[in-house]
Amino acid sequence: PLIKKIAKTGKPIIISTGMANLDEIDLAYKTAKKNGSKEIILLYCVSNYPSRVSDFNFNNIKILKERYSCKVGFSDHSIDNKVAAAAVAAGAEVFEKHIALNNQKKGHDIQFSAKGKEIKEYIKTIKETSLMMGKRYFFRNISENASTQFRRSIYATQNIKKNERFSLKNIKVIRPGYGLHPLYFEKLLNKKSPINIKKETPLNKKIIKKI
Repeated sequence: PLIKKIAKTGKPIIISTGMANLDEIDLAYKTAKKNGSKEIILLYCVSNYPSRVSDFNFNNIKILKERYSCKVGFSDHSIDNKVAAAAVAAGAEVFEKHIALNNQKKGHDIQFSAKGKEIKEYIKTIKETSLMMGKRYFFRNISENASTQFRRSIYATQNIKKNERFSLKNIKVIRPGYGLHPLYFEKLLNKKSPINIKKETPLNKKIIKKI
């Protein structure tokens, strides 16, 4: 009845799934949908207070995301920020956390509440982990460009005259990575050089095009 009443308001509804099995979550989700909820958020929750690291199965978040067409979040009753970081990595998009005043000593949930500066640290952990998760496609940040020199590429290890054949004696795959990609190495072997190449010079794509 409570889910029906909230759903009929048309407002977003957040449902924590602590202690519920999938059949019960199905019922709650379908009830909300049937009664008008257009935005439902399910929270993965471990009902142990405070929750221990060993209590969690963050694959549950992935299962909920695959099973229901809605956002999935995390109701966090742990006292370790790395638990929240793991939830982000698993796909949690919404977080519920108990909080308290900095000097608060008493309260029903005080043992597992974030207090004072801990609240900022908690939020910082979530934001930084989300940032590190990055794109949903394979991505390299431009910050890595400075490390190009540590890749390997093809260099001339001897002076190579025009029409001289490339061999294991005159070319080598070494650092830095300013020359041809190593995948061209075997393709070059026994081919004639189209130009004169000085020792310790990186080979480039123009050479490949002329062969």
